[in-house]
Amino acid sequence: MKKNIEKVLALTLISSMTFANLSFAEQQDLIKKSETVYVTVEGNEIKDKSVSVWLNSDKNIKANDKSNLTNVKDLKTDKELKSENGYLKLDENKKDIYYKGDTDKKLPVDVSVKYFLDGKEMKASELEGKSGHLKIVITSKNNRYEAKTIDGQSRNVYSPYVVVAAMTFDDEKVENITSDDIKVVKDGKNEIVTTVMTPGMKQNLSKIVEDKELDNFKDEVSVEMDIKDYKPVEIYSVITNEFFQEKKNIDSLDKLQNGVKELQDNSQKLVDASVKLSEGQDKLNSGISQMQTGVTKLHSGSQKLASSTQQMQGKFSGIQSKVGPIQGYVAQMNDGSLKLYNGISDYTAAVGKIKENTAKIKEGSEKLAKGATDLDNGVGKLKDATSQLRAGTENMKEMTAQKDQLLEKSSQLSNGLNGLAGSYGQLADTVEQISGKSQQLKDSSAQFNEKLQQVAQLAGGADGSASAEKIARGLENSAEGLNNAIQQLQAKNEEGQLSDTIAYLQAQKNVMYVQAESIRNAGSQNAGQQKLQAALAQLAQSSSALSQGNADLSNALMRTSAAMNQSKAKLVDSSNQLSQGLGQMGGALNGADGLSTLKDSIDKLDDATGQIKGGSQTLKEGTLQNEKAMAMLLNGMEELDKNSSALVEGSSKLSGGLQEFNKQSALLSSLSQINEKAIIPMSNAINMLNDGLGKLDSSTGQLKSGSDKLASGQKEFSSKLKEYKEKGIDELSNKTKDLNKFKDIIDAMSDLAVKDSSFTGTDNNFETKSRIVEKIK
Repeated sequence: MKKNIEKVLALTLISSMTFANLSFAEQQDLIKKSETVYVTVEGNEIKDKSVSVWLNSDKNIKANDKSNLTNVKDLKTDKELKSENGYLKLDENKKDIYYKGDTDKKLPVDVSVKYFLDGKEMKASELEGKSGHLKIVITSKNNRYEAKTIDGQSRNVYSPYVVVAAMTFDDEKVENITSDDIKVVKDGKNEIVTTVMTPGMKQNLSKIVEDKELDNFKDEVSVEMDIKDYKPVEIYSVITNEFFQEKKNIDSLDKLQNGVKELQDNSQKLVDASVKLSEGQDKLNSGISQMQTGVTKLHSGSQKLASSTQQMQGKFSGIQSKVGPIQGYVAQMNDGSLKLYNGISDYTAAVGKIKENTAKIKEGSEKLAKGATDLDNGVGKLKDATSQLRAGTENMKEMTAQKDQLLEKSSQLSNGLNGLAGSYGQLADTVEQISGKSQQLKDSSAQFNEKLQQVAQLAGGADGSASAEKIARGLENSAEGLNNAIQQLQAKNEEGQLSDTIAYLQAQKNVMYVQAESIRNAGSQNAGQQKLQAALAQLAQSSSALSQGNADLSNALMRTSAAMNQSKAKLVDSSNQLSQGLGQMGGALNGADGLSTLKDSIDKLDDATGQIKGGSQTLKEGTLQNEKAMAMLLNGMEELDKNSSALVEGSSKLSGGLQEFNKQSALLSSLSQINEKAIIPMSNAINMLNDGLGKLDSSTGQLKSGSDKLASGQKEFSSKLKEYKEKGIDELSNKTKDLNKFKDIIDAMSDLAVKDSSFTGTDNNFETKSRIVEKIK
């Protein structure tokens, strides 16, 4: 409230300070010191008292300023100014210094107020809401006087202080204001009452001027009015003796008259300055009104901002419970990706071994095909021979030769069957190894898919823009690895046998890119959790499809291995039967029983060779088909082996991306700190700002009210000063009974005014003026 008094009443003092500066200009080497004492009075008791000082010089101020103030601070820097032996040591590189401090010095003039409602004295606070006839009595008492000898007699001379008081009433609550001591000015809905008192002046001029003129110098005034639902008002007063601080040497009546004339001139300047002050106050009043409107809008905006920060704080408070588990599941997913990478590495290593063994199997299948062809040719010849033997035994020598040839071809057939069975055994073992690796790959893919689904579920409740970016990058890296593999397959796809595979891989690559972009877009939007979850679900679906493909491959390899083992068993059995039959035939041919035994053997041999011929033909056709299939298998394994590096590289990039995602997911834990370290402090600061703006909004209304009162009071102050000049100063030269006594009184008052020019202290290096501003409640 004290600061508001300083702001509202500062302009009131311009008139006296303007008048003071006229005398300051006469002595250029002195530092001008202007003091303003601010006082708050409640119930005729002083509650607060402080002093503001303005030092001004044409040069940088370097001096010791005498001062009785305590707790002195520079108003611009808020720096504390230390006092040593009653002086403030000033050594500044500036021409203006503003400071303030506290004081317990007694005021030279006491102003008190009494209230009477319907003739009964009451306190101001007791009048709230009352109705009736109210009388207000304002009394000023001059406490500063000295005994002086005037015309040979000792008498008390009072320091020449002037008190200007003003108050404003609401015309809806107050009417019929009357008084002989005041002036009332109507200002809109307000009634402005002003008055001027000169405590001690009547005593000073008693027996010097005519009695009727003494009535113009009052130390007490009263005002009466009718009130309804009354609201107590504050009374503002300004106390100063600056008008009399210039001592005049009056040696004769002429000089006295000249001095009175100069006093008249200076008082006219004061009246002119007060008029200008009133005009400036009107502009200030308009500016305060605009400021009040702006502060109200600012307060409204700050309330909305405070509400928004409260909502943001509530949303951040629950985020930790949602993002907390993600890091653990991401770590599990990362472990799954490492297992997938290891499985793919083992798988590609097995592919390399399969390729190596497939080349050997192909070579064996070629030999087997050649042997099967030779066997079929031999069996055909054997069948022709047995057919001839069965027709007759005339040419034994030829039959013997055929027997030898038959035995030789049969032996070759048996060896070929045994070799084929061995090759089939090696191929079956290799297929079993591939099946085992494929099963490992299927298991790793299943683990990866499971972890990916867990992360997708968790992503539904978290804001993962940063983590989503890492997932997107990992998918793009995998897609790039897959694209490299596609390019290598396209280079080998001259005959179009890999077109379907390439098309499928290209589709998977495009899906990965689309998923990566979807995850990135989902993570970058405030409402993107659902998009992120959907993208992860698609990734999980693709991973499930890969797992199903691995499962199908594993099942197919297991079926192939079983079929090859079964074929191997049949080949071994057929070889054993053929060897047994050849043995029997050889024994029969080498025996001594003769042609009958030979005849039976030949018949059986002819039947057996017929069956063997059918089997050898089938075997021949099968080995030829097997040779073609092995060639295709070898080509496929070569392509698979070439693309294994791209598969390993892609899984490595995927694993690397997930590892980086795992690292970055640790940053999710810092989201909980945002609320504590940023949102909550910001919300508290905004709430404090909002409270401050609310108080400022209220204070600007009070400031506007005070400014209205000041504007009205200043107009009345200007009018009263003019009246005081006309009725007091202008008539002074014509109303004196004894000019010698008048001269002595004027000199004495001037001496006291000079002594009282400073409230805080001064010396010969300063030209000092002071005034007192009171707010009486």
